[in-house]
Amino acid sequence: MKTRSLVAVVACVVSATVFAAPKSPMKPGKWQVTMQMIVPGVPENVKGTGLLAPMTIEQCITKEQAENPQPPKMDKSKIDCDAPLHKIEGRTVTWSTKCRKPEMAMYGKFVFSGNTYTGENRVPSRGRTATYKYNGKYLGACNKKKDD
Repeated sequence: MKTRSLVAVVACVVSATVFAAPKSPMKPGKWQVTMQMIVPGVPENVKGTGLLAPMTIEQCITKEQAENPQPPKMDKSKIDCDAPLHKIEGRTVTWSTKCRKPEMAMYGKFVFSGNTYTGENRVPSRGRTATYKYNGKYLGACNKKKDD
């Protein structure tokens, strides 16, 4: 499976899980999220370690999105996954799902602590397991002009 496709699928499912959780521990505002993917045997890794260069994005979560979360829209011709099963215990969100297209299973855990969170997802597929590590940092209120 191509690395970019796998990243897109995981990003969609993670967003659906964290934001679709009842009483999501993520608060509204601007978040900086850094994700690093570790896939043993991927040729574009860093010095053969399986580490790919981290990716950092900023996203604005509105009050409405935090209070009434909706999963992201996915192109069913490319991505076909079950709705994630999730569980919230305090500030910890765990989840799992299965996909038919591409064929794989995914599971993960996110732990929120005030203005930060850490998370890890695992995606076993085709004899190896990709691991995605996340670090989120709350940056403050959204800036309408820049973040929309």
